[in-house]
Amino acid sequence: MMDWMEEVMTTLMTPERWPGLVVSIQVVIFLLCLRIIWISLFAKAQKSKPQVSPSKGPFIFLRYGIIISFIVFLLYQASWQLTGHLRPRFVEFMQTYDKRKDNPAHQMLIGSILDREGRPIAKSRVVDGKTERYFPYGKAFAHPVGHARYAPNSLEKLALPFLAGLKIKDKNDLAKIGGDILINRPSGKGQNLKTTLDVDLQLKAYEAIGKRRGAVITMLIPSGDIVTMVSLPAFDPNTVDESVYKASRDDALLLDRNTSGMVPPGSIFKVAMAALALEVDLNPLIDCPGEGYSPIKSLSPIHDHQYNSYRARGRKWKGHGKIKMSEALAESSNIYFARLLVEHIKAYAFNDLIGRFRWRDPVTLFSSEVGSMKIKPIRVDSAKIDDPYALAQMSIGQGTLQCNTGHMLLMAAAVANQGVIPQPRLTFTDPPKVYRRALTAPTAKKLSKMMRGVVTEGTATGIQMRGLEVAGKTGSAQNPRGKAHAWFLGFAPYDKPKMAICVLLENGGSGSSAALPVARSVFLEAAKKDYFK
Repeated sequence: MMDWMEEVMTTLMTPERWPGLVVSIQVVIFLLCLRIIWISLFAKAQKSKPQVSPSKGPFIFLRYGIIISFIVFLLYQASWQLTGHLRPRFVEFMQTYDKRKDNPAHQMLIGSILDREGRPIAKSRVVDGKTERYFPYGKAFAHPVGHARYAPNSLEKLALPFLAGLKIKDKNDLAKIGGDILINRPSGKGQNLKTTLDVDLQLKAYEAIGKRRGAVITMLIPSGDIVTMVSLPAFDPNTVDESVYKASRDDALLLDRNTSGMVPPGSIFKVAMAALALEVDLNPLIDCPGEGYSPIKSLSPIHDHQYNSYRARGRKWKGHGKIKMSEALAESSNIYFARLLVEHIKAYAFNDLIGRFRWRDPVTLFSSEVGSMKIKPIRVDSAKIDDPYALAQMSIGQGTLQCNTGHMLLMAAAVANQGVIPQPRLTFTDPPKVYRRALTAPTAKKLSKMMRGVVTEGTATGIQMRGLEVAGKTGSAQNPRGKAHAWFLGFAPYDKPKMAICVLLENGGSGSSAALPVARSVFLEAAKKDYFK
């Protein structure tokens, strides 16, 4: 008899059946609790209704309160056991804090996140009998790939159901997953997620930024593939902990400057001004005097960048005189574009430009049932006719205007792609799409030629390289908290664009001396990998 009982217990207590047995016991306890309540409330109903003395009232309340609380707790615990594996937050919590060797969350073989060539940039590995996530390139992919707990808008978090292999199409799938969890049946290896990122270009951009604060983002034309997405400073997802929340404002380790950073765009915004003028068939000759320009005489005049350099050497800047738009863009003339917007284009057309590029709308890079990764809207006020000085400041990317590299990249892509902005994508789960048409094809062609002139004759000559014609625009945005922010915006090849890029170095100084070399490094690496053929 004892041998028979021991055999039954051994069979019931196998690891495969133990989770189901636990839930069965919980169900029995739950039914017993219901039975107690039933007896207490209705068993004496057939007799005369007893009077409860006031002294017993608190004890009755306490007894029923404990029973009801216990039932609620059982229901809550059972819901997590039955459907917890469908919730990324639960899986991440269990993998982090539940140290039991038989914890099913430790046995989940979550799929790898791969670059466009199939190289893993996040994967699972077994350490001391449990699985953990490993990020081979550390900080270089911190923001797009991220961490399930500390970076809620990253692929690690958003793609977790896909990576874990949880395919929920109908109630039958849900029931099967619940059954697998009850008997602790292995769910099999998760699915791999292939991204559009390139390890080589990502590491090159990461290396080029170095210890500075900044961001680099690149896109393939016309597919919209995001090939590079680096933001620094960054956290190491292999060692990140709660201390990441204590980083200073300047460090901001969790801030993805490509999607959420906000700084003035400076002179790269002149590309938008030129586009707007061409769209309304304007290309005027404008006088750019050395003493500067102010639409309101009582306020400080806007100067061209040569004014300060001449003044530092004890000389007087005579100005450009009357110049056309292509020369103004090549020389990055503040006066030209301030007068262009205030005196020629006017406020209503500037507000139309906001709508053309949808700067007040977020742009989705990746989405799932968990959430989405988006480029945040630009901070831009509506232009007012009665405030020409604010209008002049916005025309040169200053004043209240603030943006991120993501939206500026889309502007470059529109010029490169005959006026059409491709829908940016970070994985191959969705086919290439069009985000919207922002410019007409003739405008994009004329503007592309002007941006090529900036490289051959203007402020961006430093990016010229053998065998690759680049079109671009440098920018230096004034900053009250230190050195100017350095920008570069461009695409290559000029005649048949294949890749657009946007670079930002916060407090980097001059765009031509700081941001431009970073873009050049990325383009050289892309050329080695035949992206331009």
